[in-house]
Amino acid sequence: MTPSEDELRSGLELACQPQNAGLIVQGRSRVLALPRRWVLEHIEPLAIAVLNLSDYWEYRRLLE
Repeated sequence: MTPSEDELRSGLELACQPQNAGLIVQGRSRVLALPRRWVLEHIEPLAIAVLNLSDYWEYRRLLE
């Protein structure tokens, strides 16, 4: 089964936007559950579209 960009988008949003640690961990788990190679191929354009990378909080969560 091929993952969808919606799955990655929702994982990124959960991992990077909330301030609640439980939600951040949940988002990271969603991203980690996807095939690594696929994530690496799709994460950059989605992160640019979904996240506010000029926001320190969201940018730091993405780097983690």
